[in-house]
Amino acid sequence: MLVKIILYILIGFAILFGLYKMFIDDEKGVGYASFIFAVLVFLLTLIPTDEEDRIDKDQSANSDAVYVEEEKTESKDENSKEENRNESDEGDIDNQEDEQYTANQSEPVAIDQVQDKMVYLGKLDYFNSSNSSGNAFRYYESAKDNLGFTYGNGIGGVAQGENWQEYKLSGKYKEIQGRVILNFDYRTQTNDDVLIKIYGDDMLLYMSPVMAAGQEPVDFNIDISDIDVLKVSIVGENMIRLVDCVLYDSFGNQSKEYQDYVPDGNKIYLQNFDYIASSNTSGNGFRFYDTVTDNLGLVYGNGLGGVGQGENWQDYKLNGKYKEFQARVVLNYDYRSQVSDDVLVKIYGDDVLLYISPIMSAGQEPVDIDLDITGVDILRVSIIGKNMVRLVDSILYTSVDNESKEYKYNSIDKDIVSLHLLDYFSSSNASGAAFSYYSSVKDNMNNAYADGIGGKSAYLNWQEYKVYGNYNSIQGKIILNYDYREQESSETYVNIYGDTNLLYTSPLITAGQQPVEFNVNIEGIDKLRISIEGRNMIRIVECYLKKAG
Repeated sequence: MLVKIILYILIGFAILFGLYKMFIDDEKGVGYASFIFAVLVFLLTLIPTDEEDRIDKDQSANSDAVYVEEEKTESKDENSKEENRNESDEGDIDNQEDEQYTANQSEPVAIDQVQDKMVYLGKLDYFNSSNSSGNAFRYYESAKDNLGFTYGNGIGGVAQGENWQEYKLSGKYKEIQGRVILNFDYRTQTNDDVLIKIYGDDMLLYMSPVMAAGQEPVDFNIDISDIDVLKVSIVGENMIRLVDCVLYDSFGNQSKEYQDYVPDGNKIYLQNFDYIASSNTSGNGFRFYDTVTDNLGLVYGNGLGGVGQGENWQDYKLNGKYKEFQARVVLNYDYRSQVSDDVLVKIYGDDVLLYISPIMSAGQEPVDIDLDITGVDILRVSIIGKNMVRLVDSILYTSVDNESKEYKYNSIDKDIVSLHLLDYFSSSNASGAAFSYYSSVKDNMNNAYADGIGGKSAYLNWQEYKVYGNYNSIQGKIILNYDYREQESSETYVNIYGDTNLLYTSPLITAGQQPVEFNVNIEGIDKLRISIEGRNMIRIVECYLKKAG
């Protein structure tokens, strides 16, 4: 090799010498001879010798052998990595989505190395990103959308705001498909700037809807023929996911079929059905109760109530799979004497009002719901009022003509029951009981009694009792309190009503009035109201309800 270098230097001098003699020293003969000789010698050096041929062949063979060996080593390493990755994936199945994600779902694949007709976006290597430190995307082994459907892959941003990555396609792909979903854990969040954008050679090819509470998953299928640089932009970090995003090198690829959630059996309780949006941007719009007691004293094994004052609602994605909705609206036992003009339940189907309950205020009995929801896609249940109202036994049925649940009310089985042992379901006192109960009472004639009932306020005091037509009569005595035996009044008496009809009015209970006995027929009466006008002067004693027989 050194000899050749020296020879080339000498040839160069000979050529320069010949050119000098021809054009400067005017000795053309010598110049021509020197120039031609140098060129001939140069051409002879280009002819390889047998030894050089052999050396070149040996080097080429050795190089090929090394390359093949390197390929085998890399292949073994890749297989080993894949086995380790599979073992790791199996161990991580139960980990939480946002706690476990891979920096890349698999080893990056350069475009020129892709031989398949399709490739997942998560497997392509980007050449530019919005994150100057590396990946702008996180890759998830599983993702769950706001409808409860789970996917085997997902892509999200690493930061708030816009996250993007660019891919060099060099026109090798014709189509990109995928699905944009709202992350299940953020299904109640509302945000005006959470979406997906896709660009081809700096031109906007696709923009998804804003992925906020109530937005269903969105599928896209985009023509990317001849696109050189593909840019995928994820605006929003944790709320949004890009799933099943695939590039194809031909057209007409079928979109993936997604199976809707269908519960097992003919029915599902509403509290077991996952909502897709709610009035509470931080989570549930409802509270769930293991037991509920209504204002009649009936106990239920479940219940829904609002989390705040005003209107509380949740939306459910039914996909038209249910035919009937049954439930019962009840007034919470602890608020049975409360009066309100705005405590009720409303139900909507695809934004159309299907049902509105009566106002659930003091004295309102439970109300049963039985709705035809055939074909309804989105069901909204709205509870207005926080603690007063409850929705119990809420069930969705996949078929019609289901029998409503039989409710058995609490009732006294005795033939005779003291009035003060009965529980009222409504009263004149919005904060609770309207009556005071006494363990001993003395009348103005100095007679003593073992029990007594009086009003809590100076004016009208009443309580209503649900008796369901179980009793035939109510009897007792009305007395003037011994401590007020000399006091006169023109407004102290007792009224008894049956289903809003006045059944009995006592004489005026004032100074000089002896105890008054009453025995009133209440046969067939459902609701009984006892009204005491006046607080401390008047008492009802030895008051009993009797059954027939």
